[in-house]
Amino acid sequence: WCLWLELTLTLIRFHDFEGKWYGLIDDALIFIVLAGVIEISFQIDINANLFSSKYANRFLIGFGMSVVALLLLHIFYWWKLGASKRYSTRRIWSYGLALAVLCVTMVDPTNPMYVVLSVCLSSMIMLYVSCVSFRVHPLSHSSNEHVHNHAYHIFCLESIVERFGIFSMIVIGESILALLISPDPQSFIRYICVYFAFGLLFTFQLMYFGSHAEEGCHALHKLGFPGSVFWIFIHLPLSTGLLFVGIGLHLLVTFADLEFVPPQISIVLVVSTMCTIVNYHILRRCHDKFQLSIPSLLRVLPILICPVCLFVTLDSFGVILWCFIITVCSWFFDVILIKEYETKPIWMSHHQNHCEFQFHPEEYNPLYLPYDSFLFCRNYDGE
Repeated sequence: WCLWLELTLTLIRFHDFEGKWYGLIDDALIFIVLAGVIEISFQIDINANLFSSKYANRFLIGFGMSVVALLLLHIFYWWKLGASKRYSTRRIWSYGLALAVLCVTMVDPTNPMYVVLSVCLSSMIMLYVSCVSFRVHPLSHSSNEHVHNHAYHIFCLESIVERFGIFSMIVIGESILALLISPDPQSFIRYICVYFAFGLLFTFQLMYFGSHAEEGCHALHKLGFPGSVFWIFIHLPLSTGLLFVGIGLHLLVTFADLEFVPPQISIVLVVSTMCTIVNYHILRRCHDKFQLSIPSLLRVLPILICPVCLFVTLDSFGVILWCFIITVCSWFFDVILIKEYETKPIWMSHHQNHCEFQFHPEEYNPLYLPYDSFLFCRNYDGE
């Protein structure tokens, strides 16, 4: 995920160079990054032990190859693009420090734990610098000029949002593909499990794209917390949760013929489903468009009910159906609450001149009760 984020930001923030040789150098370094990622993917095998010295060292080689290519790529940007010197300098220092941390493996090259430790520390360094690069400048809200002419406007917002949406779709698609490597179905119940598993993942897709905010009200334009930096970071646990949803579905479909599934197997899907729903709520709170209200307390019910199935005797189909119903209920609350109760009126937004949605008091739900209405005594007109 860290390497994907680094490569995505590089491709979005830096465009193609003019000139045959400059473009050739740029493309060659990007392909080296991809080669390192491919080398990493070759070490991830269900029959391979990643913590053995053989696979760990090759994993380290692929990761180091990608970091070196990113370092050389930003050195090239620093040399060729004068306007990006400050940005590239910060990136050069981060990649250089990440490479220095990878040298921790020299303490004991035969111990795979040093490889895991060095890779994790290097990823944390690069991830921190990447997330911090999304900070919103305080002066971006101090000018009255048009937002698209502002010096601190984020021009690549649509591309960034699009890439994160595509990545989420890829993770959901990989979870579906994980069901295809299960043993050949021997009973009708396995077909039913696959159908409801697809419905579960499709509902997650609806929940993600239902949390979209327009430009000007998006988290990448928000100065406060949770805002732009947290919106980028929350995609990491969100992607991890979706990945474990696929793992849990694969385990349950594999053991679909059992009359009773032990909690050690079903807990993977149940906990990952609950965490994914929570991450969707947090992701929505990062935007300036949404807020909490009293009816939002209904969202707690599916999260609290979800782990109950661990204490009930169920087979694989029962666990998948349980998680599917919980997810559909959470999505149903999204459909009702987001539009009627959790969308901020225009007078409560920090970007009143730039939001694309409009607030009409006569059309607003009369049961609208934001959690701060009792403190500030705001009426529907915002006075």
